[in-house]
Amino acid sequence: MDFLKNVGVYATYNELFGNKYSKDKLVNLISGLPLGGVLMILSQFNSLPMNDSKLRSQFFDFLKENGVDIRPIEKRMVLYSKQGLLVVWKWLLSYGDPEKIKEDILIDSGTNMLLYINLIVSDYSYNEELTKETLKYDIFRNALFNTNNDVVSSLVRASVMYDEIAKQKTFFESREYIDINELFIEKYGYSIKEYLAVIFSLFSAYLKNKSVISPEWNRHHDFFSGVRNPEIANNIIGELSMSLSEASEWARTTLDKPWDFTKFRQKPILKFDDGKFCTISLTLLFEQVFSELYFKIRQIHSNQSTQIISFFGRIFEKYIEIIAENATSISRLPYEFIPEFSYGAKRSKKSPDVLIKLGNKLLAVEAKVYRVKMDSFIGNTHATIDSDINRMAISPIIQLHNRLKELKDIKHPIMDEIEEIHLMSVTLGNLPTIPPFEKVIESKLSENFEIPIKGHYHLDVEEFEMMCELLSRKNSSPIFKYLDNHSKMKTSFKNYMFQSHLHPRRLKYIDEKFEKQTNEMIRVLFDNDVLEP
Repeated sequence: MDFLKNVGVYATYNELFGNKYSKDKLVNLISGLPLGGVLMILSQFNSLPMNDSKLRSQFFDFLKENGVDIRPIEKRMVLYSKQGLLVVWKWLLSYGDPEKIKEDILIDSGTNMLLYINLIVSDYSYNEELTKETLKYDIFRNALFNTNNDVVSSLVRASVMYDEIAKQKTFFESREYIDINELFIEKYGYSIKEYLAVIFSLFSAYLKNKSVISPEWNRHHDFFSGVRNPEIANNIIGELSMSLSEASEWARTTLDKPWDFTKFRQKPILKFDDGKFCTISLTLLFEQVFSELYFKIRQIHSNQSTQIISFFGRIFEKYIEIIAENATSISRLPYEFIPEFSYGAKRSKKSPDVLIKLGNKLLAVEAKVYRVKMDSFIGNTHATIDSDINRMAISPIIQLHNRLKELKDIKHPIMDEIEEIHLMSVTLGNLPTIPPFEKVIESKLSENFEIPIKGHYHLDVEEFEMMCELLSRKNSSPIFKYLDNHSKMKTSFKNYMFQSHLHPRRLKYIDEKFEKQTNEMIRVLFDNDVLEP
């Protein structure tokens, strides 16, 4: 299984101790814990590095001190993961004693106990027989779940797409335009900008404690008392919150579905009876800024669901166009940027969303407002993952190929002197690059290519932003050189950037927008007239 060379191995209780911990003993262990203390610590785990060396060393010392013998553990074995910690949440919520919600625990003791429980429940997280075929799907889900997104880029992207671009009627045909900002206010009672400001301010407050586990992690219900309109802020937090009893009931009903975290995604905040609250996971909280906001906007008018999805597609295409044009304009190399245009009889056909030319080389980009479906996470079959791979990587590339072939056949000047063609699908969500699936993609595309294609790629939107930044650097080589190298490494573009020591950076455009948007969010929250516009 050569595709495992860059994959860590997840440790389980059985692997370390030689036997599976019984469920009855586990339930008794959990019910005896000081629930409030361990939940407070668990809330912070996902904000720490996934294989933190200090926690790892501390845990093994704890086992030795208690006379527990374990089997030798490889360095590549990880003691916990994002998925594993969310499974621990479900077990603690299912069997923890609510009468002990006010009880505390020493941080070191609580940390070690949570790592111990995480190892135990890991043996209950996989029900199907492990084969090479099923393993690749598990790796796909894990890679998807453990993708880390840049906080600043996500915030800027959400604000630019849903606030700035969506308000520019001139970007759209009159029949396709929807005023999503007005409809959003009508449905929820607050604006998209207010929503982003509230989520980001809470997230930022939690980040102050990110490097260490703090006993002062939980927030009080009056956290937003100092803002201009605390009622709106509290309403937003309320919509994203669930009570301990609600969370416990859901956890029990889905305990046998280790990939089902739908409730945690919808309501990533846990509220307690004393008015305090904590996050289930900082990552899931911040998903509300971009990923989950997409669904929140989709729900503003159910009768216009199809039209809204189409409108989202146009917004996304425009965003990709804007950042590509910005990057090519500041590059020292003479790139030619070409936005979408009409061609053919009655100009009824559309070119790729973005074309970037340099000499005799051409990069064609197709933007698709697609994400991996939830069933690919929690479904019992593998068909949904196969379907996602087709619609996010295969179909868009075939579409690009067919458009360029048509342009070539009609001798459109855009194809003059082009000798090398690269095709790129850019999607709203991440599609993991897993070698066995990449072989399927390669095979399917090869069957459909009729004109020579030098390279084809599938990037998510953050990776495309990284590529544009790389393209725009003063001392950058032509982007086609990097794309060639990326193809040879058989990994995601983000991993390629790190492994090649290209040091991913944010686009200057995104940094400038972030500074502006931060000031705007402060004004939204506090009505601060001192700040410059």
